Amino acid sequence: MTGREKDRWSDLGDPAKARRLVWMWVINAFIAWGMAGVTWLAWWVAQVGNYTDNWRGFNEDDGFPWWFVALFAVAGVLCLFLARRQWARARFLAQGR
Repeated sequence: MTGREKDRWSDLGDPAKARRLVWMWVINAFIAWGMAGVTWLAWWVAQVGNYTDNWRGFNEDDGFPWWFVALFAVAGVLCLFLARRQWARARFLAQGR
């Protein structure tokens, strides 16, 4: 890339920024998986605690929240895919090619 405005990567060719972006994507993956765990935990507490009139969350007879758990799990996997791609970019930049 000849100019900063033509570079489609947000690291702008800096290996240190590229490594920081790798860590950002890894942390985002763990946050997504944490949200899947919190969703599962909230549902489990409602089942064990016999909640019947919980207007802010799950009730005892609610089905398992597959959509939310699956959405967060897939988001975590996507973040790891992007982290792997950014890691390859960081290694490429560190080699100076």
